[in-house]
Amino acid sequence: MLYILSTLGIMFLIFAVSDGVKNKFTEIIVVYGKVPLFYYIIHWYLLHLVAIMVFLLQGFHWKDLQFGGFTFGRPSAGGVELPVMYLIWLSVVAILYPVCRWYSNYKMMHQENRWLKYL
Repeated sequence: MLYILSTLGIMFLIFAVSDGVKNKFTEIIVVYGKVPLFYYIIHWYLLHLVAIMVFLLQGFHWKDLQFGGFTFGRPSAGGVELPVMYLIWLSVVAILYPVCRWYSNYKMMHQENRWLKYL
């Protein structure tokens, strides 16, 4: 419990210090913040597609991939090292930036579609 409180405390301090800061980094982060559900859905499917491609490139066959409750196609053995995983994750975030920026602009230009504010 203390860990959670200290993590939240640090997060709130970062929010307090960064409130009102305008720079390139905050402009990039705001793009993702304007379309959170859209980003979540797209990145979830994209990461799983990339994971399956990585497993196939590692020499696993389609029959080795286990689909079912919480396996998401992972084989029983194998995988990539943590630094490679971070590189893949950062690549997916960078690839989705233009897509999220486009969708954010689309939402702004089509405010008559009320359902867009939920995605």
